[in-house]
Amino acid sequence: MILSEGSVIALMKILIQLAFLWVVWLISPRRWRRLIMLPLSAIAISLIGVSSWGVQLALWGLTVWLPPDTGEYVDVIVVLGRGEALRDLRTGVAYELWRGHRAPQIFASGMMDARAIVKNLKELGVPSEYLTGEECSQSTQENALFSATLMKPYEEQRIILVTDASHMLRSVLIFRRNGFQVIVCSIPSGIFSNTLANAIPSPNRKLFPVI
Repeated sequence: MILSEGSVIALMKILIQLAFLWVVWLISPRRWRRLIMLPLSAIAISLIGVSSWGVQLALWGLTVWLPPDTGEYVDVIVVLGRGEALRDLRTGVAYELWRGHRAPQIFASGMMDARAIVKNLKELGVPSEYLTGEECSQSTQENALFSATLMKPYEEQRIILVTDASHMLRSVLIFRRNGFQVIVCSIPSGIFSNTLANAIPSPNRKLFPVI
């Protein structure tokens, strides 16, 4: 397990602040500890959680367990939609993987994003016959379930999964539960980058390919 330089710095800052609080706790009169130190500790921990390096450390905790990209070839590149702000980056990553011959097909998944991702990939030069997807899923569970429904009849089970780093661990676990062999391709993002799309209900959903 290897920490990046930024993660090491973030961890050191947290340890220094915790050590400082511990020293102050030790030298404080007993009667002041409960009245002052517990609220101060809660405030300090809250500040750590919302700081940029606290977020970075949390993101590291979500990604350190992920296996590295083995570089092997797979059946399909699966791109998960996570909102307009991340769409171009995901599209670009999927295109580079396809251009590098990592997989013959690209599959876009997500109610608010699949059609736009396919359109962008066409504009980059990917022929229509290499593009498909579904635009019904409103959650990661549905991403995996609907992808499996459309892909497994063609025995497409080995995939490269493209999503942002904070979303990857959960996505890998869910896709594996649906029978996929997953290689991860994480892209950088803020840890709280989720969109409201997963919370928007649709009254008349039918499962159908984008193309």
